[in-house]
Amino acid sequence: MAFWAVKQIDQCEQESIRSGCFCLPEFRSSKKKSTKDSESNTKLLTSISSEKSSTGSVSKVTGTESDSWDSNSKKQLRSTENDVQSNRSLLMSSCLRVPKTGEREAETISVSTRNLRRFSYKELEIATNCFDKSKLVSHPSFKLYRGTLATGETVYVRRLSGVSDNRFRKAVESQSQLEHENLLCISGFADDQGEQILVSEPAYHGTLADHLHDISGCSLPWNSRISIAIGIARAVTYLLWRQNPPIIHQDLRPQNIFLGDNFVPKVANYSSPYQYSDMYVKVRSWEYYDPESLSQEQTETCNVYSFGVILLQLLTGKPTHDPRTKENLVNRAMRYQNKVQDGNFEAVRLKLDPFIIEESVVQLEACWNLALRCVGKNHDERPTMEEIVESLEDFQEHG
Repeated sequence: MAFWAVKQIDQCEQESIRSGCFCLPEFRSSKKKSTKDSESNTKLLTSISSEKSSTGSVSKVTGTESDSWDSNSKKQLRSTENDVQSNRSLLMSSCLRVPKTGEREAETISVSTRNLRRFSYKELEIATNCFDKSKLVSHPSFKLYRGTLATGETVYVRRLSGVSDNRFRKAVESQSQLEHENLLCISGFADDQGEQILVSEPAYHGTLADHLHDISGCSLPWNSRISIAIGIARAVTYLLWRQNPPIIHQDLRPQNIFLGDNFVPKVANYSSPYQYSDMYVKVRSWEYYDPESLSQEQTETCNVYSFGVILLQLLTGKPTHDPRTKENLVNRAMRYQNKVQDGNFEAVRLKLDPFIIEESVVQLEACWNLALRCVGKNHDERPTMEEIVESLEDFQEHG
């Protein structure tokens, strides 16, 4: 299996190159007229270089100015340079040009900041035994298959349907720029034979929901639970604070949190803002959604609320609602808060998961109070995701 290189160019000219265009509509050039004027015009040459930092790659633009540029070209370049220099925009690859099937052997691909592997549909069909039901990984929002490549490598294969070509291109482009230890990042894709498929690394320990909802109870030790909470918070912080525009997770819940090696959490089913309508199926579970924002646009505080519910589940080992009384977990937790404020955390500790009640009382109480701050009714009093990460790391280190 070869890796492919996607050339980064300032404008697509697919009529002059025999290739399958994988670029965004705004970069597609219209058919150029062959006139003396156009031949004599000076072309704008732009080079893009990437500088890596701890949070990703930021592109810088340099150019050579010509007197023949029109005023619009100059304005666009100045605007782009200003955006980059002020860290207000992250330039993505202008064009993802992928050669046609017959040209693949000699190509090497690099999409934005990470190498993505381009598979053929046939490879993934074989890997999943023709997308056999036995290969399905349990998930309520989308069909995810476990596949084994010819090399023996295990991958997760997500077969999409009803997605426009434009949105799929944007999905591949945007997700190729995301790289974080706590995200289930894509490692490849396939787009031949009318299929649209995303490929990602596997998570051998299932989802967090599998463990929380286990019929025999959650057996995760406390140190794993707090590490999982920290990993989730780091991933959401990365999406919110390290991306421009920010990516607000539309369905943050245990079913969308996979557990990899050493139970490292991998947040999945996230998307860029322009993908919400049909790229990601939103099977929303009301228990994880801020009741004050159910009918409004999702914001960072909504992600904070969802995280708070997950943290309460890690502490109590309980489902989001009592099947007997139908009372939700947040309301149950709030009923005990007066006892905590009166200095009687012991009464609350006995309501926590029996598997962890012998752990550090200081850590348990601190995490309990943090969870309740996250699900508080007043949005302004909720912590930010960055504050949550700092608090949890402090609890883990000094608790």
